[in-house]
Amino acid sequence: MTSTTAPALPIAKLEAMFAANRAAGKKALAPFVTAGDPDVATSVAVLEAVDRGAIDAAAIPVETVRKATIFRDDRIAELVGGRWKDVDGVSTADMQAEMERLTGVLASGGGDPYAGKRLYMQACGKCHVLHAVGGQVGPDLTTFKRDDVPRLLLNILNPSAEIREGFETHVAVTADGRVVQGLLVEDDPQVLVLRDGAGQTVALERDAIEERRVIPRSLMPEGQLAPLSDAQVRDLFAYLRTAQPVVD
Repeated sequence: MTSTTAPALPIAKLEAMFAANRAAGKKALAPFVTAGDPDVATSVAVLEAVDRGAIDAAAIPVETVRKATIFRDDRIAELVGGRWKDVDGVSTADMQAEMERLTGVLASGGGDPYAGKRLYMQACGKCHVLHAVGGQVGPDLTTFKRDDVPRLLLNILNPSAEIREGFETHVAVTADGRVVQGLLVEDDPQVLVLRDGAGQTVALERDAIEERRVIPRSLMPEGQLAPLSDAQVRDLFAYLRTAQPVVD
């Protein structure tokens, strides 16, 4: 698949912003990460900027790179190459090591479920319901076997390890080169409706869809526990494992 659509973002400004931040000793994230669904041309332009050294590869989150690879574009495949080693998901060895580390963290002491609830609402609660509180994107966690710590850790560290029926990621590529991915909301001969990871629904007319497929990857991003301290991890799991609602 190829596209002649002009890049959706001013790549020269992006490069200048990154250069300024690098000079100041800061790491800049590419702004198109939160700019919606990039098209082929935008993805190629940003990846080419990385290839020539104008933008540091570390400044582009792996989730963004994965989104670009949804396009079946030879140039994107060439640019991605081996530069992002985790583009196909966290490695088994890395995941096992982190599982063992976090198992030790959780076994080392208890946590505060009240503090854990606040952490939950800042991250997990945007997509998941627990005790009737939270977003409607992912599965309801209330009935999930939350006292099974190894399985809970596995599903957080590698969200694509177990994908419940009805929560598969559907991908649609439009005739103008835009990629939209999300959970299936409605599917009829006239329109396809998907709900993205932010909980927003996108309706696409059937005639505008050039390609459609289901990919074995969860909408939930990896790395959800990475920003948390050990104490915060214990707090979060204290809340996740509560049998009853926690009332502030």
